[in-house]
Amino acid sequence: GDHFDDLENTMRIKKYDLTFLQGQSAEPVKTPGVFYESVRKLKTYLESFGTQVIMYQTWGYPDGYTSNLKEIDCKDTYEMTQKLAAAYEAIADELNLELSPAGSALWKIHEKYYATDPELIYVSKSNAHPSPIGTYVIALCHFATVYGVNPTNVNYKFNDYIKDAS
Repeated sequence: GDHFDDLENTMRIKKYDLTFLQGQSAEPVKTPGVFYESVRKLKTYLESFGTQVIMYQTWGYPDGYTSNLKEIDCKDTYEMTQKLAAAYEAIADELNLELSPAGSALWKIHEKYYATDPELIYVSKSNAHPSPIGTYVIALCHFATVYGVNPTNVNYKFNDYIKDAS
């Protein structure tokens, strides 16, 4: 479809050293077979252009997403995070891919701060997208995965939360 055409045009025009792959939201939990098959196909396709593929582990819905969590048979953020981590780890192991554990890092911050500051790593209580701090944590997970550098040593104003995510 259109998205694949866009991807093909982009890959033919530009050279990328690496590409991060993630499933759509709850896809790895809701339809793992579709997720695994998509990753297998995209890995082969992207590597044909000489790009390294890295898996980008996503995070569980915040506890305010109760109906969405029930839809995928998860009782809370922790359970969804665990199921996502297992799906990403399984496909990364199968295909011998690097894995950026961003979802697990966000969980550690969620566990410590969500009760008192639910919007620290999420845009809002009713939005599972990452806040600026959440985005920063994800970026540092990617940085650590690509460069093999401990991100707790990066000097930036949000760094206290990175120590919590280690």
